Amino acid sequence: MRVLTGVGWTPGLSSLMARAAADSLDTVEKINIAWAGNTEDSIGLAVILHSLHIFCGSVPSFLDGSLRLIPAGSGKERVSFPEPIGEMNVYHAGHPEPVTMHRYFPGITEITLKGGINEDLLNKLAIYSGKVGLSRFKSTRELSAAFFQKTMDFWRKIAGPAPAVSGIRVDVKGLLDGIPSHLAYSATGPMDILTGVPMAIGIRELARGNVEQTGVLAPESPGLFDHHVFFTELQKRGVEIIRA
Repeated sequence: MRVLTGVGWTPGLSSLMARAAADSLDTVEKINIAWAGNTEDSIGLAVILHSLHIFCGSVPSFLDGSLRLIPAGSGKERVSFPEPIGEMNVYHAGHPEPVTMHRYFPGITEITLKGGINEDLLNKLAIYSGKVGLSRFKSTRELSAAFFQKTMDFWRKIAGPAPAVSGIRVDVKGLLDGIPSHLAYSATGPMDILTGVPMAIGIRELARGNVEQTGVLAPESPGLFDHHVFFTELQKRGVEIIRA
């Protein structure tokens, strides 16, 4: 039996970028993942609910060689994404990568996941909603999400203009021939392409019999996928995968 989980944007594309970088190194010590979203790119109720949820309470992060729970919305960091996004603030958010990745990279000491919306005011609103308890319970989270959806144009005007695309950046640090090395993969594009294309390619590879491993598998599993296949299909659709 084969179960492939998390083959989307993040996790998914983030996982494949981490695997691509790791395969170019002898050992991996740190993986730092950051994503950038935009309300014009996807403004559905489900996305707002998800944003409120991931910035609420405590979230998993892999620090100093062990899985820990840390405050959601903490660790504010300025990260540089490809244009047209550029630099923006990201924060610790609840996502699966720190939970699954450490199983596939022996000896790794750090795996972090931070995310943010291009309009930083909306990050602060989501984080504040979590801190005061509005996102803690399903009923209040749904009411908050409905409110934000109806008033999104107002919040956008206050926040100011932002690029109508989403982005991903994965930084991997380790050793190559005994020398400290740092590789970064990044991309920007419409959220539907960043999310949907990796999922579709994963299903296609499974249907073609190109997945030999069995069990419940995350996309960063060594030897599971050829990341070039995914990157090529994304580039055909206007999403350039940048390695630095």
